[in-house]
Amino acid sequence: NYLSRRIIRMRRATNEITQGNFEIHLDNFGRDEFDELSGDFNLMVDSLKKSQTEIERQEALRRQFMMDVAHEMRTPLTTLNGILEGWEHDMIHERSRKRSVEIMQNETRRMIRMVNENLDYEKIRSAQVVLVKQAIPCLATLTAVKEQLMKKAASKGNVIHVSVSSPDLTVYADYDRFIQILVNIINNAIQFTENGTITLTAHTEADYTVIKVSDTGIGMAENELPAIWERFYKTDPSRKNNKYGESGIGLAIVKSLIDSHNGKIEVESARDKGTTFTIKFPKELNEKN
Repeated sequence: NYLSRRIIRMRRATNEITQGNFEIHLDNFGRDEFDELSGDFNLMVDSLKKSQTEIERQEALRRQFMMDVAHEMRTPLTTLNGILEGWEHDMIHERSRKRSVEIMQNETRRMIRMVNENLDYEKIRSAQVVLVKQAIPCLATLTAVKEQLMKKAASKGNVIHVSVSSPDLTVYADYDRFIQILVNIINNAIQFTENGTITLTAHTEADYTVIKVSDTGIGMAENELPAIWERFYKTDPSRKNNKYGESGIGLAIVKSLIDSHNGKIEVESARDKGTTFTIKFPKELNEKN
């Protein structure tokens, strides 16, 4: 009877789990095989509870992602539709037609960019992107990226500085993807910095080449940092439709690309004190070993 009661308790606990109750636990006194089974049962319940929590989190992210995609696409589509209706009913003056065409082109490019970024992100996550790694000169590459983004930075009153520990320093990476990583992070820095400084540095550290991108922008709170790699995540939802704009997928792509390089990325930030991204790429010798 004693053993039967213990088996019945296990059956009842199993039924509770099938009903979605992951709070149930069996007593484990460590005396016999039934207690060992109870211990394994409790471990299984804890694992199922964590899995269920992650499933719910991913489902919430999926729903938020779909809403954000619709939100991001609706704005340019509304603009395009408004201009086309204006043309259809001859409501746009001849002098404004050139500007209307420019707006339509910009909004179309914006939608194309969002679609391409999402496709790119999925390809990277599913390992469909083939990396062609090579030794890339840090000084020349960082300087080229600086020149590429200097005008955009200046429009926000920002300046970009480059500092490399050695003129001969190289980073072992896929050139196109390395540029993509830098451009995304620096664009992010420009986006959240006004009348400030963005600093790009490179040095060597143990088995890694370390690239840092620092800014003097608005920064983030510590509790916001873990979530910035999520697709379409914004630390402040109000940024989706104001001067901070953009789709919010750039850092998700950055994280996936660095993972595909077997690299590391860390971020330090504080409200109103700026942000620093630290990227570590394994050296060529370390990669081969």
